[in-house]
Formats: sequence, C-alpha cells, structure tokens
Amino acid sequence: IGPTYPNYDLSQNKLENYDNIYILGAKPYTDLPTYIKKINILTIPFKLNDITASTSPVKLFEYMAANKPIITSNMKECRRYKSVNIYQTTDQFEVIVEKIMNMTSDESKKYVKILEKDAKDNTWEKRADMIIDYLNLY
Repeated sequence: IGPTYPNYDLSQNKLENYDNIYILGAKPYTDLPTYIKKINILTIPFKLNDITASTSPVKLFEYMAANKPIITSNMKECRRYKSVNIYQTTDQFEVIVEKIMNMTSDESKKYVKILEKDAKDNTWEKRADMIIDYLNLY
C-alpha cells in the first residue's frame, strides 16, 4: 500500500510472480486500519542510503500502535526500539518472518506488550513534552 513512482518499474522485482503480494497503490488514510487488520507482519524495507540514514519513518510508530510485528531494514532510527526486528540480508529477513509466524501465544503476548510500550513512549504528545523539556533547559 502506498504510491507507485513513474520512474520505478515494479516488474523488475518480478513481484507479479508471487500470489501473496499485491501492489495496491495509494489508499485513503482512513482505510488503512481495515488493511492492517488483515496483515500478519508490517515491514519497512527501505534501501539503505544517505537519505534513509537520516530518516525516522513515521509509519514505524503507526505500526507499533497497530500491535503487529514489525520488520525493518537496518535503519539507525529503527534500531532504537525493542519492538522492531531488524534485518540486514534476505536470509535474515526470512528467518525473522519464520520466527514471528511460529511464536507461541506467550511469546506473542510478550511481544505485544513491548509494542504497546514503544507506541506509548512515542506518541506526538510525548515527543512534544520531550521538546518542551529540552527547551526549558536553556
């Protein structure tokens, strides 16, 4: 789900060869919870480069609030959170997916608690409070 870009040909990844991958394009923000309910794992597979090295993906916090497992590429900002599973290679990505899909009920409950804590610690209100506290130091 998300915009497609005219200068990037999705077919080069042969995604159409997979029966469980759908390119849905952009969707209204209000429709996203309906889609998220049907998704097992949320991912941010950003290519690592100068831009993503300084990126804090807002969707990361939305994913936390959705209480769904998260897998991201090895972005510096994502490494800060216990709830985020980081991969560096395709093989690592596959291992993490298998681990998540095979979690026991107890493991899943523990993971959701970590997601909830990370989400609560990163609301816009909490972030604004941190900025105000910082500014009050000076």
